[in-house]
Amino acid sequence: MSNGLQEDIANTIKKMKNPTGMGESDNWLRHTGEGNTICDEMLLTGGTRNQMAKAMVDRGLKPNIKEALQRVKRHFNHLKAVGKSESQRGHNLPLIEDSDGKWRFDLKIMEQMHSGSTHPVSNPTILKRCLPEKSDIELAESQRRETPDEVIGIDAVLDQVEKNFKEAGKPLKENWREITKQNIKIWFSKK
Repeated sequence: MSNGLQEDIANTIKKMKNPTGMGESDNWLRHTGEGNTICDEMLLTGGTRNQMAKAMVDRGLKPNIKEALQRVKRHFNHLKAVGKSESQRGHNLPLIEDSDGKWRFDLKIMEQMHSGSTHPVSNPTILKRCLPEKSDIELAESQRRETPDEVIGIDAVLDQVEKNFKEAGKPLKENWREITKQNIKIWFSKK
């Protein structure tokens, strides 16, 4: 492991300014294994979670997109985490998501953190605009439902999601409603 978070920030800044192909062994964050390095490499220039998951499936690292997406999510949490013990160790690297759903390391914030012009970000996820997850939809629906048989319209559920995110101080992406409606079709379709 590194001597500290500053080393990870400095190495990531350097790598972003000169991205090269995937290496044969450890990468600049000391990650081994193709699944980890796929995410790290795609975050240098930008990639969606689905693109990262598809790359893992295409390389035979995960059997399906669902499992690969779970792996991507865990890796993102590791990259953003701050912790001192070995089991909690993370890199405190800020990630941002653009309007096309592409994720990348936030070079501007990392340069500020590295130069000391700002304090390290304690929760870099707040920097990004969010998309609701399946659990957010389930929570919102349960909050709106007054009786077990009541049918709740999708717009009412999305209004509740918006309220929940606003109360939590989590900004939503501009086109979150359209994307979430499509996700709901996938998440709750009867197979």
